[in-house]
Amino acid sequence: MSDGSEAIETLQELGLTEYESKCFVALTHRPQATARDLSRVADVPRSRIYGAMDRLHRKGLVDVQRSEPKVYRAVEIDTALRILRKRYDAYFESVETSLRDIEPTYKEVDRGVWAIEGYENVTARTLAMIEGAEDEVVLLLLHENVLDEEVAARLREAIENGVDVHVGTVIDGIRAEIEERAPGATVFGSELIEWLSTTAESQAIGRLLMVDDDAVLTSAVFREVIPGYPEETAAWSTGIDHGFAIFVREILRREAKRSAAEATK
Repeated sequence: MSDGSEAIETLQELGLTEYESKCFVALTHRPQATARDLSRVADVPRSRIYGAMDRLHRKGLVDVQRSEPKVYRAVEIDTALRILRKRYDAYFESVETSLRDIEPTYKEVDRGVWAIEGYENVTARTLAMIEGAEDEVVLLLLHENVLDEEVAARLREAIENGVDVHVGTVIDGIRAEIEERAPGATVFGSELIEWLSTTAESQAIGRLLMVDDDAVLTSAVFREVIPGYPEETAAWSTGIDHGFAIFVREILRREAKRSAAEATK
């Protein structure tokens, strides 16, 4: 049985204080308790119990029996989760509103190339770029571990929204997964893709992505520390006005035209 320490930490991340979290978790282990009981089992000073329990009661997480001494009871777990989820959503909506209020209405054209560290972060940027596509996505997948279910699902959503999706790969497993999870995508191979997919001992090209002939991303995959989870870094840009972006764009334009030509045969 868990000692509740993980739940206490998580509740604090959701906005409860340390004492509130300790008291609530302690209450979930028993039908009811007095302040004296909670001070002993929750390791909270008795002088701080009352304030913590009053706040939990106002938040709807604890019931109070107005006896002498007072007796406290945690609400059902499903009720508590519903309350906490509602509070979390409210915080999120508040932050979103605040951030959008301060976002400038005009931004200069992006002329920078931005670096990303980590497979999950590269995947997150890939997902965001695909989600923003309006006309076309060209994605070369050159390493067996750079495609996950979420990327495939986002490609399928793009296709459903009328976006032309071209996926270049010479890896049979990736081809099969795209054909299964993103039907409607044009999957193709070429000598260039085969050459780019040549795996070095310690590093290789991971993926190349272009969206709407504008935003581009290219990644490198390094030796895996954990099998199946490559170490990946990437560079990306949304402005096609410098050497990196133009180079990647021209490669992917070429491959997109090849894909389109093969699709019409």
